[in-house]
Amino acid sequence: MKTNWKSKLRSLNDLPRWATISILVGGFFLLSAAFAYIPTSIFLYDDWIVYFEATRMMFSGDSPYNTYFYFGYFHNPPWLNLVLLPFAIFPFRFGAGMLSAATMIAILGLCHRYKLGIFKTTLVLGSPVVYYIVLHGQVDALVLAGIFLPIAFSPLVALAKPQTAIALGLKALEKVHFKKAVIISGGVFLLSLILVGLWPLDVISKPFPVEETHNFWRTLWPWQTLIGITLVFFWMEHKDERLLLIASPFFFPYAAFSSFLGLVLAIHTEIKNWQAVILFVLSWIFVWLPNLQLTLHL
Repeated sequence: MKTNWKSKLRSLNDLPRWATISILVGGFFLLSAAFAYIPTSIFLYDDWIVYFEATRMMFSGDSPYNTYFYFGYFHNPPWLNLVLLPFAIFPFRFGAGMLSAATMIAILGLCHRYKLGIFKTTLVLGSPVVYYIVLHGQVDALVLAGIFLPIAFSPLVALAKPQTAIALGLKALEKVHFKKAVIISGGVFLLSLILVGLWPLDVISKPFPVEETHNFWRTLWPWQTLIGITLVFFWMEHKDERLLLIASPFFFPYAAFSSFLGLVLAIHTEIKNWQAVILFVLSWIFVWLPNLQLTLHL
């Protein structure tokens, strides 16, 4: 008789709490080590250099907003550094492995939230978008995992990486959430200004990589915003947060491949398994076309 995998997970509840926590923490560090020691030719972690150095700089008392890191400036708000601090206190490569492990856990949580099932969850984890996120050491999955926070935090989630999550901030405009959102998100924002200075002005004054070939909207801005606005209209009617996941990348002048993780998740909630397989195969075929490898920065 086969043992259901869900029943095995439930059996963790029968263990002492310290044992359960030890297993989970140990598993996380083993997964982190696995990612950390994968050859550099497979996972570059080049974007992680920016997050890693900016986070260390901020918590050493210096502003990271006027420093050019490796290939670009740091454009994210200070509260993202707070999220990344547990990874940045470790050596660079192991911190990157921890970020990758946390990324996979976040995506598993999001897939569970949208009831994708084991099969489609596996395809999402193996998709080119997720590979891109891990390849470069990006934070899109962690940002979208902010969906699990109370809606009062949604403006902070939206600003953490606007090209991935900006539309999620609209949830805070609903009357029942607005006051708490102003107090909590507004309070965090003001505190960041006190501690870090006028960082929004520093961010605005620094160039974004809008002319890079991997920017999807390089020749489309601002026309693609019409799609985002239309999706927001649909959300106003149906109050389905998946529409905000899809809409977010369309509102920003810069969007890389990783920015479309929300779109991938939303699509998989509406298609059948065999359709998901077709999309999976085609997406990998398209990615490995020589011209697209250059365009997508793979």
